[in-house]
Amino acid sequence: MTKTALVILAHPCQKSYTASLRDTAVKKLKDMGFEVLESDLYKMKFNPVVDSQDFDEPKKEGFFSVSDEMKKAYDKNELEKDIVEEIKKVDKADYIFFVCPLWCGSFPAIMKGWMERVMQRGFAFDMNHFFEKGYLKGKKAGIIVTTGAPREFFQKKGAHTAGMDINENFMHMMISFSWMGMDSLPVFATYAVEMVDESERKDYIKELDSWLGNIENIKRYENPELSKQSEEQQEVTTA
Repeated sequence: MTKTALVILAHPCQKSYTASLRDTAVKKLKDMGFEVLESDLYKMKFNPVVDSQDFDEPKKEGFFSVSDEMKKAYDKNELEKDIVEEIKKVDKADYIFFVCPLWCGSFPAIMKGWMERVMQRGFAFDMNHFFEKGYLKGKKAGIIVTTGAPREFFQKKGAHTAGMDINENFMHMMISFSWMGMDSLPVFATYAVEMVDESERKDYIKELDSWLGNIENIKRYENPELSKQSEEQQEVTTA
């Protein structure tokens, strides 16, 4: 059975190194027999802002719950067209790859906004349907990122360090993936891409090609915090 991968790019320049990683991923996955779906967020001019346009204006004056209104819109098939199109892609995908630069310690805003508008309550999770019971259980999510800082910055100790490795840096996103039921793959990072020479950039491309070639054998990223929250949820649902 053919597997499907969704590759999401967040970079405003089509000639960027980040975009070349997207191109490598798409080609490799297709060569491996995957059906590949794409979302180029800047090219699509994707709206990353959750607003009342995403659901019916609530009748109760002065207050409304975004979560509740989104679920109502999803259940009634009244979501905005751009959200519906992205949900269809996610629904079909076995793997979801987020390709982006590291900006201000996380996803670019447009990609974070994609998460907020698309991976919403009713579709990706719901009350008592998260972690092991999340609606996206069985799917895998992977982050492919470029950084401006060298590899040494992403370590526990040293003169120039953030005190965390690249996986821990994206732990907030991995917890979101886990909340929806997905498994997180270890982050694939290319470090200091504006500082290294062309040969190192080419080496990163080769590494990504090899990483993707073994993607179905790569074990999910295990983190104590993720495991702890999953175990706590199991205790709540079985109590």
